[in-house]
Amino acid sequence: MTKRIKETAKRCFGSGLNWGIRKDGTKREHDQAYIPYNAKDKKEGFFPLKKNPCEKNNPIFKVVPNGFDPFFMRIAQQGNKGIHTAENNSLLGQFFRKKLGVPSGTFITKEMLENYGKTYVAFRKYSKDLFTLEF
Repeated sequence: MTKRIKETAKRCFGSGLNWGIRKDGTKREHDQAYIPYNAKDKKEGFFPLKKNPCEKNNPIFKVVPNGFDPFFMRIAQQGNKGIHTAENNSLLGQFFRKKLGVPSGTFITKEMLENYGKTYVAFRKYSKDLFTLEF
C-alpha cells in the first residue's frame, strides 16, 4: 500500500554541497554537505522543529532518498538555515557524489548539477517524521 504524499518542498543548492572542502585549510571530511534551507524556501510546519527553545537540537526525521540507503536528518545551523544528516554530515555528500558519478571528496560544480539535469532536490512528506528525497 502506498502512503499519500502530504506535501512537497523543493530546495535549491548553494555552497552546502561542498561544505567539507574548505579554502582556508580547515580539516573536515571532504564529503560533508548540507542542503540550504533559506527563508524564502521555508514552509511553516513542513519539517519538525524543536518546541522548547531550551532544547539543543531540532528533532530528527527519517529520509528515504532515491537510489541510496535511508538516513536521519534534522534542521540545523543558526536560524534553522540548513538541512543535514544527523549521524554524519558526510552521508549527504556521499549521496550526491554517487548520484553525480564523481569520486568521494570531489568539489561539486554547478555545471555538474546542470549536466546531471537537476539543480535542486525535492522533499516529499509522508508523515511528521518520514520524508523522501528526490534528486
